[in-house]
Amino acid sequence: HKEILPPCAMLYTSCIHHFMAMDTNLVFKALRERYPQIDFIENSMNCTMRKSKLHFEEVTMRQLYAPLKNTKKNPKMVHVVGNYFPLDVDSELVQMFWQNGWDFQDLCGMESYEEYKGLAQASYAIVTMPVALECGKDLEKRLGQKLLYAPYTWDMDEIKANLQKIAQACHIPCIDFTRYEQMAHKALRQVQKKIKDTPIQIDYTATPRPLGLAKLLLEHGFHVRVVYMDTLLPGEQKALDWLKVHYPDLLIRATVDFRCRLWACDEAKQEKILAIGQKATYFSGTQYFVNMVANDGYYGFVGIRKLAKDLFDAYIYPKDAEAILSIKAKGCIV
Repeated sequence: HKEILPPCAMLYTSCIHHFMAMDTNLVFKALRERYPQIDFIENSMNCTMRKSKLHFEEVTMRQLYAPLKNTKKNPKMVHVVGNYFPLDVDSELVQMFWQNGWDFQDLCGMESYEEYKGLAQASYAIVTMPVALECGKDLEKRLGQKLLYAPYTWDMDEIKANLQKIAQACHIPCIDFTRYEQMAHKALRQVQKKIKDTPIQIDYTATPRPLGLAKLLLEHGFHVRVVYMDTLLPGEQKALDWLKVHYPDLLIRATVDFRCRLWACDEAKQEKILAIGQKATYFSGTQYFVNMVANDGYYGFVGIRKLAKDLFDAYIYPKDAEAILSIKAKGCIV
């Protein structure tokens, strides 16, 4: 019988290990000496004894790339950091690199450990989520990969600025996004004519920019009524300021408020509600929803256009919310 070992193992220590005064350095040293062929990744989820300013999710994101070692760089290779789902290959960002003959890589779309280790050859790291900024800084410091922060956004001016910034930093021609922008506007207008004034609810698990998404939809005539969020997320101040002036009656509900579970008993029974995100779906009690998590890899103008299509599909076809939401995390198999 041949022993089959994993190429890597991410091990978490928690408060109980520290309460027991476990020597984690000794443990990892022993593991690496006994199994030199395995990359042991140190991680921690210790909320009771946190001494750093980093959230455990930021640490986890950084440690996902800890096994990468500095190596010779490919000047025309870039990878995206921070995604929970593969970045949409139809997006103008990916197309811009492909059209210029670049190697564009995404950890979420890889199938082998060898592919993953090859990420160390990238010359640039594009960070798409605020939670991955610390990871991008670490890659820049350890591996010399230039950090480019181009987060998910629903602001069309920011989308254009991000594309131009990336093109300039990588010394490639910026993609002509005029047609992409026009198609995004057209898609939103067409869907709004069909959905009309159907109330929409959005939550922060669907996108790291829930207020930005609310602003985009309101600007195109949609009736966004509620946004669920517990804190003002990075990059949302501009959208919040705009909403205060133009839509001061927009409701912002904290998901930690226990009453959210009770409002669903009344709202969905009174009228049809369209939700974006799993929390908004649960709290509203609707069967009409876009099951989007962490932007689903939707990026730029193409992402806006695809979300518009998803909105219309959700408006037409009800889903079994209880069956879908009872499974922890999107994509898991029972």
